Amino acid sequence: TAIIARNATYIAWRKFASAKSFDWMSPDSIALRGFLETFRDAGPTVPRSRLWDLRWLEHHVGIPFMTDHIRLQKVANPPIEHEPMQRTPLCPALLSIFDGLLGDDNIFKMSVALFWNLLIGTALRPKHLQSTSIDILHSHLEGRVPRGKNPRGQPRPLYWGAPRQSFGSADLGVALHSLRRRIACGSPDLPGVLYDFAPLGSSFSDATGFTATLMPRHRIFRLTAVLLRDAGVPPSLIQTIDGLYSGRRVLPTLADMAQCTDNEKLDVGVWVSQTSAGRQSLIHI
Repeated sequence: TAIIARNATYIAWRKFASAKSFDWMSPDSIALRGFLETFRDAGPTVPRSRLWDLRWLEHHVGIPFMTDHIRLQKVANPPIEHEPMQRTPLCPALLSIFDGLLGDDNIFKMSVALFWNLLIGTALRPKHLQSTSIDILHSHLEGRVPRGKNPRGQPRPLYWGAPRQSFGSADLGVALHSLRRRIACGSPDLPGVLYDFAPLGSSFSDATGFTATLMPRHRIFRLTAVLLRDAGVPPSLIQTIDGLYSGRRVLPTLADMAQCTDNEKLDVGVWVSQTSAGRQSLIHI
């Protein structure tokens, strides 16, 4: 996912430089400031993400993007008045709907429903859910994200654990095992959850199988709306879904309502780094 984002930034820079008659191989700070400004309408933190992409390209491709330039840093930083906002969690009605769709005879519909149930049960970021390994154990699920988010330094592996049961007591391990048998010749060691349908671009009605490529997150969100419409969910209820992060926000919101301490919240998610104490904590799920 990170490589795709960096490649998209590189292509966007080439197009911007061509349109403005800049030398894309030898940019100056004025050109780069203008480039980062084009992302401002996409969100207050997007220019900073694009600057991080340029820094990676600078180090690995060799284009002198001057990412340490103070003026570029100022353009990329979010406005002072910007306050990070948490996504709105899924409403209870949708929890039960996604749970019920795990029993759908259409394997493609079931795969999207499984993604949402795992997003809810693990509270992982969507991109981490798509890259994690998942072991199906007797009483719970256990996994390892190769590159967890670590703003203070290099990303480190992240271990997690979650119950096998969904909110409605469906067995997520059975659903995941059934799905894996249909993907990539039945390999049991596939990372992630939701692989794109084959042929590419197909929907629930015309898909014939799964590819070995993880489904893009914008496509997950679009197919989720189709899935729920097919299930007879009112449009007004579908529109309450505040992006994929709304699934991740369910357990933290419940924990806040229950006035759990920070340590209790961490115990629920078993979010641990690669330490012996962290690995030991997974035994006590």
